[in-house]
Amino acid sequence: MTTIRMSSDERDRAFAVLNAAEQPKAHENVWSRRCYAPMLIHAPEFANLRAQIAEQLPDYAIAFDVVFESRGNPVEWHCDYESLGPFVVPDRWATVRDSHFMSVHFNLTEDGGALTTNSSVWLSYVCYLAIVCTGIFGFCHRMLLWLLSPDGASTRRSNRALEGNVFDNTRLHKVTGGAPRTSYVVRLVRKGAVVLISKQSIVDGIKRSQACMAFRSMLDCVDENASDAAEIDWARIPGVERERGASSVTGSLIWR
Repeated sequence: MTTIRMSSDERDRAFAVLNAAEQPKAHENVWSRRCYAPMLIHAPEFANLRAQIAEQLPDYAIAFDVVFESRGNPVEWHCDYESLGPFVVPDRWATVRDSHFMSVHFNLTEDGGALTTNSSVWLSYVCYLAIVCTGIFGFCHRMLLWLLSPDGASTRRSNRALEGNVFDNTRLHKVTGGAPRTSYVVRLVRKGAVVLISKQSIVDGIKRSQACMAFRSMLDCVDENASDAAEIDWARIPGVERERGASSVTGSLIWR
């Protein structure tokens, strides 16, 4: 697989949108700031990055993006649940087994921690269920990690700045410690009507995580009945349209 790379201009826009964000912090012991769905990935200025991702992951549709920063502390093994966003996940086993979700992760800063992944479906599924039932980074989650020891079959990815790492974010992953870092992540959904979305799933996502308030604009764009999330025209969701020019890198970049 050819390496997916961000440009310095794309990096600068990601920094700007994070600095302009007025979204609440989440899990402050892990991430100091986190900005959901600024939708930079659908901006004209990100056309090259979109093309690289589409070429490498033709079975997936680009949905949304996230910009977040940490103080350089390690992030423990986890599977994404609350951060899956507004999607219907009717069969959690199939979601993990068949990689219904993929992410492309970029360190925007030098010497940040390295993404480390574990591809085990069973280990990931067990941890995924624990996080769904008891919450992320809680006592049960940490005890389960101690029992399962995911480090034994892990792969450490490159931490070079602006170099993309493709991984399934419903499977176990962590980030090692390093210099204070800012990251940019693009979230994708598998094509073929295996990832669904509905008005109720958006509401449920908002209830699950305050960060998912970013998706409230979608309530006018989806049906009551669940439909294929890969067929949503994510680039044209209300609130994604932006002013042009450097001065527009303000709150107008954030869904309101």
